[in-house]
Amino acid sequence: ADLDLARGYFAQAAQQLWLALLALGRPLPTSHLDLACSLLWSLIRHLLQRLWVGRWLAGHAGGLHRDCALQADARASARDAALVYHKLHQLHTMGKYTGGHLAAANLALSALNLAECAGDAMSVATLAEIYVAAALRVKTSLPRALHFLTR
Repeated sequence: ADLDLARGYFAQAAQQLWLALLALGRPLPTSHLDLACSLLWSLIRHLLQRLWVGRWLAGHAGGLHRDCALQADARASARDAALVYHKLHQLHTMGKYTGGHLAAANLALSALNLAECAGDAMSVATLAEIYVAAALRVKTSLPRALHFLTR
């Protein structure tokens, strides 16, 4: 996907990123009901993160017992998935990936939630970029009543 992006083949890059999500066990929603459920879950997960419940759950990713290798693998998987969602969101923002405002909001919130789950496996600069992209997406795609999520 990175090679296709560098060459400017955005459709092929989006297809490769879609396949990467499928390989990670996180396929994109295919129907309107799937999209609505996915977006609702992403919003709930984001709110739980703000209430520290999500942070506690993310800290125990890979199991409740302290298996450091398994937790590191879970964080690396969350990081990789977050980066794929973020790249797809960037393609959507540039108009190179099809889908409506709700699909874009789902991509942005999924990237944000997974980046937060990745913890120290995600660089601070990339995390900041994901935060900014998600905040801009919330401002442009969601109703004004949900703009509090940009915080």
